[in-house]
Amino acid sequence: MRKTITSILLLSIILTSCSSVKGVDSEISNEKRNRAAEYAQLGTKFFSDSDYEKALDFFFLSLKQNISIDNEEGTIGSYNSIGKTYFAA
Repeated sequence: MRKTITSILLLSIILTSCSSVKGVDSEISNEKRNRAAEYAQLGTKFFSDSDYEKALDFFFLSLKQNISIDNEEGTIGSYNSIGKTYFAA
């Protein structure tokens, strides 16, 4: 009986610690995803103003953030924006 209670307690501690780590990773991913979106918006603003050099700077920052969190959709969007900017310049 005592062994069963100890096993359950140990298992619950392990599961709790694993889920809290995942929550921290999720928060970091959300922060990086939001930062990538902000960089992309700034890049789009500079692109609209025909300031292609600054637009590229922000699109590359967005790309870096998207790659760091394996955000495939954001990475594709960043590459697309970079390509459009080189084409327009």
